[in-house]
Amino acid sequence: MLSTMMMMNNNVLNFTSSITSSNGSAYFLNASSTHLSIANNSTFTLGTNNHTIEFWCYQTARGTYDSSWVYDHSAAGPVTNAYYFDMGASYFNVNLGTGSSLLQTTNLSSNLPSLNAWHHYAIVRNANTITLYVDGTSVGTITTSQSIPAQNGAMWMGGTGTSGQNITGYVTDLRVVNGTAVYTSNFSPPLAPLTAIANTVLLLNESSSTNLLQDSSSYNWTITNNNVTWSSNTPYGGMVQGSILYNLDMKNYVSGNTWPDSSGHGYNFTFYSGSGTSNKWTNSSNVINLGTNTAYFHANTVNWAEAPSAIMNPSANYTKGAVVRGTGANSAPMGSGYLQCSAEARDTTWFNNGTQTFAAGNHYNGATYSDVSQTVGGEANNTWYYVSTTYNTSTGWTLYVNGNLVGSSNTVLPGPTATTPVIGATQTIPGFTGDIAAAHSYTRALSAAEHLQNANYWLSRYNGSLPV
Repeated sequence: MLSTMMMMNNNVLNFTSSITSSNGSAYFLNASSTHLSIANNSTFTLGTNNHTIEFWCYQTARGTYDSSWVYDHSAAGPVTNAYYFDMGASYFNVNLGTGSSLLQTTNLSSNLPSLNAWHHYAIVRNANTITLYVDGTSVGTITTSQSIPAQNGAMWMGGTGTSGQNITGYVTDLRVVNGTAVYTSNFSPPLAPLTAIANTVLLLNESSSTNLLQDSSSYNWTITNNNVTWSSNTPYGGMVQGSILYNLDMKNYVSGNTWPDSSGHGYNFTFYSGSGTSNKWTNSSNVINLGTNTAYFHANTVNWAEAPSAIMNPSANYTKGAVVRGTGANSAPMGSGYLQCSAEARDTTWFNNGTQTFAAGNHYNGATYSDVSQTVGGEANNTWYYVSTTYNTSTGWTLYVNGNLVGSSNTVLPGPTATTPVIGATQTIPGFTGDIAAAHSYTRALSAAEHLQNANYWLSRYNGSLPV
């Protein structure tokens, strides 16, 4: 079922089935009929036009199909006006009827986007190629010269009205552009509510519950509501959304030796003390500090955290960020002082060394270690920073401190395809000398604007200042 949030100014519509979402303001009891619809109109006829259908979605559960957008609800079977996007557990792909069969993008059922997290989706036709983008990355294409005929029935958003074919969650900023391929290569998802650009024929981004069904395109279409309500949930203004691999925040820590992951993947990290993984530790006042505006673990060269398995691919694009402060100068570069890396130190790392500098680099090249780090100086001990870095397989890496670009390197090194992320050390001691409040990673390269947004988010999360 669909908890569709159409949003502007950080608000959304909610299509939730028998679920009260911690991020939403309403729930629905009759999920099978939860959707929005718009009567068929010649303005929507796609033909062979370039076009773009995009939206943000936050799914809290999945059925078999979960059809999020349907061009023509009356289309049955593989007819040529059957054009729709399934986001279910068994079928996650774009479908286009040919009259005798369905053309489909790659089914992502074995590699589904995480639940309970925002993801951006875009279906783009550029000439004879239809591309599905997830969080700005192409994940599948359809090659066709076929013309998509006029609708015979209404366009539906949020489902088909059949059990197992409706979204459970939220949708916001659904925009249909007929005549333009808005994206022609991989891109960074939008950081602000969408606007009515040229050729926009539908834009659902309501700002409040009073204008729940307002089309913000120039057409101002009438929207039919089927059990959809408004929610203030939004992908904008907070931590950058889309392709989050893990998200660790000490404000979410409860007790014991587990650092809970809030990405939706469930990659909870385990805390250890000393070399190796034989010594787990539990909450103690000299390790965990939790207060009204304070939450961090004290690495102190001996305490660290590790992911449950080799969840990261350091040979692909990625981004890491952390809220940290160094409290001593006895961490040495390369050998120790790591803030965030793989267990083998094969991918991008950050550390505070004897001269209080941050660095990013890949310290593993084939079978031998290589120092190819980019360092910046001037960071003070006992001062909190938001440090982030992006690795791009084509251009190397960039390093940011408090959202400001401070270093870059175009060196690209080979690495393994799967490593186990580690926070605070590399399974060997000594590790990072200092405190860590949060750490997170993305499976994509963030833009400069996204690094800055994350820096601002973590500052505001602690009431305007980093933890003290």
